[in-house]
Amino acid sequence: MVEFNWAIDYFDKIAEEESSPAILYVDDEGVKKSVSFRELKFRSNKIANFLKENGLVKGKRILLQLSNRIELFETFLDAMKVGCTTIPASLLLTAKDIEDRILREKIKCIVTENGFVEKVDAIGNLLKYLKCKVVVGEKVMSWKSFYEVEDCSEMFKSSEKFLHQMNY
Repeated sequence: MVEFNWAIDYFDKIAEEESSPAILYVDDEGVKKSVSFRELKFRSNKIANFLKENGLVKGKRILLQLSNRIELFETFLDAMKVGCTTIPASLLLTAKDIEDRILREKIKCIVTENGFVEKVDAIGNLLKYLKCKVVVGEKVMSWKSFYEVEDCSEMFKSSEKFLHQMNY
């Protein structure tokens, strides 16, 4: 068995030497944004530390209800670093659909946008199963802001072992 974490052992190694863009993004208004490999590495490290500080560890599941935006890709990468499983979810989900996923998939964290917070909050009592609710956008009461990560360290060290069998 070989210890290997793609985000740490592959992506971060590329980011040490690569200065070109990792993400080229154009939003709905035509605004272009570019994120370098190096920026993405350090940003995902901050978010990985944020997840750990909020009780997420290897094996926990994160429901991602985000449109195509840079934060979606950052969250995929940082979840890999921590060892969490990401479960992408449609923006069309109802409160009942979200409730179903929390129960069936044993979701511990939800990351969504401002426009979908009310659907999540509508499930009421099941929110006790979540370790954290994270909103991308404006701060909402009882939700953590995705941008709170600015206070977290850019350095990330996993305490988990990631064992993968390599077949040759």
